[in-house]
Amino acid sequence: TINTGRVEALDILPDDPATIYAAFGSGNLWKTTNHGLSWEAIFDNHAGYSIGDVKIAPSNSDIVYVATGESLRAKRAHTIPGAGVYRSDDAGKTWKSIGLEGTHHIGRIAVHPTNPDIVFVAALGSFYSPSEERGIYKTENGGETWEKVVYVNDRIGGNDVVFAPTDPSILYASTWYCSEDKAGPGGTLHKSTDGGNTWQVINNGFPAGEMNGRTGLAVSYQNSEKVY
Repeated sequence: TINTGRVEALDILPDDPATIYAAFGSGNLWKTTNHGLSWEAIFDNHAGYSIGDVKIAPSNSDIVYVATGESLRAKRAHTIPGAGVYRSDDAGKTWKSIGLEGTHHIGRIAVHPTNPDIVFVAALGSFYSPSEERGIYKTENGGETWEKVVYVNDRIGGNDVVFAPTDPSILYASTWYCSEDKAGPGGTLHKSTDGGNTWQVINNGFPAGEMNGRTGLAVSYQNSEKVY
């Protein structure tokens, strides 16, 4: 094609790197099982073809979560909202809507390393208007119900959320002020040490102020306290 749109996320099967899921901001979810030699669109018949993130459950590769609503913050005509979160239990053959339809845009999904039903979603919310459906959401039952575990205000959304691989009781998240200026107060880091039930702001040494932008996170696979 001339223009395939924006690749928002990739996820690869660790034990089978020939299998890759590619999420496009304006063009569906695609899958390959032959190292990318050929691809198949696997999300055609569902609302929200704009994809923000895709995540394979680390403990069960048949379970895949997709967050609709791309995370790119661009001109209004270029950024497409989504229709919540979907789950597949058969490696992308079929999908079920599991809620959060009002979140508009989703920055990240995080799936528990050993329990595929424990999932966190960083919801950016509406890019262009106040929205209470922002923040960090948690489910412990595969999306049957959700709890908002981090909420600052109706302008500050959840941008990223990650588990510490060596200790899944520890999570880190970032929030971002969603505005026309793309930066503002409230963009900061949060940490949980009880599996995401409670969170504390962590800004010791991290920049804080009126114009903090978006922050992406990664945690060491050897040391749960080492965060980038």
